[in-house]
Amino acid sequence: DYKNITINTPALLIDKSVLLDNIKIMSSYTQKNRINLRPHAKSHKISEIAKIQIKYGAIGICVATLYEAEVMSKNNIQGILITTPITNLNSEKRLSKLIKFSKNLMLIIDSSYGLNFLEKIAIKNKIKVNVLVDCDIMGIGTKKIRRTGAKNIKEIIRLASLTNNNKYLNYIGITAYAGDIQHINNYNKRKIETNIRHNYLNKIINKLKEENLSPEIISGGGTGSYDIDTNRELFTELQ
Repeated sequence: DYKNITINTPALLIDKSVLLDNIKIMSSYTQKNRINLRPHAKSHKISEIAKIQIKYGAIGICVATLYEAEVMSKNNIQGILITTPITNLNSEKRLSKLIKFSKNLMLIIDSSYGLNFLEKIAIKNKIKVNVLVDCDIMGIGTKKIRRTGAKNIKEIIRLASLTNNNKYLNYIGITAYAGDIQHINNYNKRKIETNIRHNYLNKIINKLKEENLSPEIISGGGTGSYDIDTNRELFTELQ
């Protein structure tokens, strides 16, 4: 009886049975299709939900901010991928601490500045930082929406090469997320738009392989395109 419950607003209300059903469905889907799952926690921001997702097969968790990563790490969540480049000088101490104590933490870069920022932290703290190069696959879309990510293949290859040749950084792959296509309601239109991004991503992957920079991890996908992303067989994991 909701009338007798006092809840401060805003509040997140969850139907636990629906939540578990959705988690189990995605777990079953990814296992069947032999693709890893690293779901994004930026919506729920709750470590207990992240633990349930990992219990049902997720290999880790994606987060959007340093604070979210800190919360997840504090609650013993492993395999955290921060999907936003961290380059704020004020975040250096916090990020250093997180890298030291968060097992298998991964960070992204999309610029030389970001690379140098992580290198500085690695040298100062005598640690090696796991790095993925963020690829902008949104800017080539119909609406030309840009967020983070290196803007062309030449820049992606340059950053991957610099990372791979840096003894303080551990190059392990790329990220390629197209947030705009997740909100295209018509499935056929969504699929057409997604295929445009996949064709570009395929060129990126092939060029990396030509340069002996084959990515171990190719992270991307989304709730609205997970099946299209899986069927193209480019990603190693879904976000």
